[in-house]
Amino acid sequence: MAYAPPLAFDRRLVLFPQGQLAGEEQRSRCDELILWCGGDVGRVIDAPVDTVDAFASFLQRIRGVRDGSEQVMVVLTNTNPLALTVVDLRRRLEARLPSLRTARWMIYVDPESDPFFESSALRLGHLTGPMQEAPLWIGPQDSPYLVLGARVRDRRFVCQALDELDESILLRSGERMLAIQRPGR
Repeated sequence: MAYAPPLAFDRRLVLFPQGQLAGEEQRSRCDELILWCGGDVGRVIDAPVDTVDAFASFLQRIRGVRDGSEQVMVVLTNTNPLALTVVDLRRRLEARLPSLRTARWMIYVDPESDPFFESSALRLGHLTGPMQEAPLWIGPQDSPYLVLGARVRDRRFVCQALDELDESILLRSGERMLAIQRPGR
């Protein structure tokens, strides 16, 4: 008889409000890291529109996103300038869709596209560790983001960071995240 863990974790809908990465190698690496983080690369919404407000309007038509019944991860792929491309984007999306306040927010950093991410992140907030260890970036308003990139190679760091991210989301929102218990299959 095959072993089945007692807890089943639903894969999360993956949102790319800035679109997915253009380069095949970076895109493939990003997909791998998203899978490690519980994302469903088969259920991706990758910016069918040109503006943040239009993207929010599109998401508002999806009941599970609108009412918070769908677990979501938001992956940001454009980080320069950080205050506009990450901080302001999150503020605007969460204002239009409050359910995104409990989403897992992630930043995929391509060091070739933004060699200054780390210094910008330190200027606007703080990183909980080195870039190759999938740190959290605690940005303005204590908003937590998991920072991923091509240099992240050890899945243990990602798992630890996810635990920290989820704890930070709980503390920030005051809401409880539920794990669904199902019998083994």
